[in-house]
Amino acid sequence: MKKLLGILVLGLLLSGNAFADKPVIICSFLSLEGKWLGEHIFDLNVSNIYKITEYDSTGIRWYYFADTGEKLENSVNRLTGRIQYTVIEKNGSKFHYRGICYPHSFGQKF
Repeated sequence: MKKLLGILVLGLLLSGNAFADKPVIICSFLSLEGKWLGEHIFDLNVSNIYKITEYDSTGIRWYYFADTGEKLENSVNRLTGRIQYTVIEKNGSKFHYRGICYPHSFGQKF
């Protein structure tokens, strides 16, 4: 009985992160020529907009669709904060941007 209770408690402790909030990320973007393009806030908790495809200890990957129909793919390195931002137009043309990101609040994990 003690073993069963121990397994149950351990299982609950390990599964606690399964329902944790996803980060809110603020990113500043540059073109490949170094021109500053602006800042964007990604609230990855909004699941009807952002579709997360990878979320592990080293990076977060997600995509979403703009109002104009372009697919926007994002990849953030959680260790350095660097983001790769790709715009895929309807005709298949791709445009790549880079930037730097940081968590929305200082207490939040990236």
